[in-house]
Amino acid sequence: MQIADLLKVRHVSGLAVSSNGQHAAYGLTKKPNVLEGDENGGLARHLYVATGPDGARAYVEGEQSISAIRFSPDGTYITFLAKMGSDSDTNLYKIPIDGGSQRVLYDHRTSISRYAWSPDGKTLFFTAAPGPDAKRDALLKRGFNARIYEEGAKNSTLWRLDVDGKRPKVRQLKVEGHPTDLYVAPGGKTIAVALAPTPHIDDDLMKRRMHILSARSGKVRHVVETPGKIGQFRFAPNGKDFAIIAGVDQHDPSASTLYKGRVGSNDLSPLRAGPFSVVDIEWMADNTIIALIHEGEGSRIEILTQDGAVTQTMAQTGRVAHDIAAGGGRVAAIMSAPEHPRALFMMEGEGFTRWTQHNPWTEEIAFAQAASYTYTARDGQSISGVLTQPLKRKGKRRAPLMLVVHGGPEAHDSLGWNTNYGDPIQIAAGQGYAVFQPNYRGSTGRGTAFSKQHQNDYAGKEFNDLVDAVKALVADGLVDEERVGITGGSYGGYASAWAATKLTEHFAASVMFVGISNQISKFGTTDIPNEMYLVHSRSWPWENWQKMINVSPIAYAGQSQTPTLILHGEEDTRVHPSQSYEMYRNLKLRSKAPVRFITYPGEGHGNRNAAAQIDYVHRLMRWMNHYLIEQKPGMPPMAVKALEDLVAKDAKSR
Repeated sequence: MQIADLLKVRHVSGLAVSSNGQHAAYGLTKKPNVLEGDENGGLARHLYVATGPDGARAYVEGEQSISAIRFSPDGTYITFLAKMGSDSDTNLYKIPIDGGSQRVLYDHRTSISRYAWSPDGKTLFFTAAPGPDAKRDALLKRGFNARIYEEGAKNSTLWRLDVDGKRPKVRQLKVEGHPTDLYVAPGGKTIAVALAPTPHIDDDLMKRRMHILSARSGKVRHVVETPGKIGQFRFAPNGKDFAIIAGVDQHDPSASTLYKGRVGSNDLSPLRAGPFSVVDIEWMADNTIIALIHEGEGSRIEILTQDGAVTQTMAQTGRVAHDIAAGGGRVAAIMSAPEHPRALFMMEGEGFTRWTQHNPWTEEIAFAQAASYTYTARDGQSISGVLTQPLKRKGKRRAPLMLVVHGGPEAHDSLGWNTNYGDPIQIAAGQGYAVFQPNYRGSTGRGTAFSKQHQNDYAGKEFNDLVDAVKALVADGLVDEERVGITGGSYGGYASAWAATKLTEHFAASVMFVGISNQISKFGTTDIPNEMYLVHSRSWPWENWQKMINVSPIAYAGQSQTPTLILHGEEDTRVHPSQSYEMYRNLKLRSKAPVRFITYPGEGHGNRNAAAQIDYVHRLMRWMNHYLIEQKPGMPPMAVKALEDLVAKDAKSR
């Protein structure tokens, strides 16, 4: 696999199943191929509908990107959100299931962000951006563009739209807080709305709770007092019981336990909990619950009774499931494997049948073998991850190792399609690397207790797990301990910075992306300080300033011997770009190790645009190749030759 192949990858996402179970609608992602002349931009998503294996066809394509795909309750048309043509905002569209052109179902005065249908199809509920500020806009036109940090954010609004008539009628349901997710109960008399106090990401993560409202008046009937973060919510067929994925307490890093509750009652009963994560649910008409479980690097889909008893388990072998959707008694899933991107699968009996193939080019690619790899850390804790072998080994020489560390750390890498611009797994394996993605302490997929093991221990056992992974792979004769590189973004960027400084003797190259270098200034510049405190550090910096310095990579910059490439989006609010500036300046002043710093204008906590993604992966691979394969002194050139050649080719063609 080559870097240019990243622009060909198309993923299935945003799945919906019709009420009769005969159609599955989904979005299909597409990136602009900036290497072949497409205009630079972000990911687009097109609407496709499938009726069986190899029976998918496009309904909406083009430059626009669609989201929130739903079937109308009667199954006659599909609805979705999009900003098309001359639209100034994101509107609600519909398109007949039998084919035809899309048209606006409802044009609100601001962008619609979420919506849900009532079961009778006569009403839908939606959230929308707040209205414009005329006074503010007038000042902006006069050049008065001062911004008040955080205070200017306004909550979204909640609306009821009646479409059973010649003209839609809309009415605002006034709620206290910022509404996000929406669910309508069977019968249509109540709705569940996820509300946070403000639109700030910190409040959305830590203070968002599900509110049960009257569908007619918007009056709050019940607040589901979950103890921590919340995930998926589903009403039971009776409209009174519900299932919700939530954290076990306010310190749980992720919503991964399945609970059952009843409207009006404060009792929540755990339905499914253990050394795994519940990531998606569907409550079926026969009162069974379909649950998608991630455990370690694998996944399985379980059928549960409403009391939580498992009646059927379908483990995915050689692939991993990412999302599920249900309709008409049928269950669909989005799955991927190391050799194929996310595709649509439909449940048939006791297994799943693949329905789509949108990446035929992958059949001509030689993919490296990937498998789960388990080792024992220095304190006896079992740690696992995904190990991708080099596509070809050169004789008996051990392979260079690229350690690719996920962010979060409340996340995990599964045995599915993992190759992207920040994690060039198959690209690196094709160039002779062994690539290991460790699910170190703090990762999800192994239960709450495991994900909490990193708390109040920044850069402790969690990053010792990375060194122990290297030692295990060396002991097994798989990699060369003199040629080990590390990379990652966000918390993985923190790991890469720590590896380049405190753990420098173990790593010959590091690529740090949107990473943390100073835990004190990180608290003062991030938009998630409460989440950091509650589920990560468990203490404030001012409670022990020295402790926070001791777990900051800049404290050890003077001892670094690891060539370090630092990259960051200039508009990042999660990990402020100043974290990378601090890392660069400390390495530059206090170490003789090579260091280079790249910023991406207009990008945030990760690169959205195709050109920035391609630039990033070129620089990452060149940095690793320079120090791990070619083992050259100094730094590679500043310019990316492949991109300069592209520009020269364009100039010549003109």
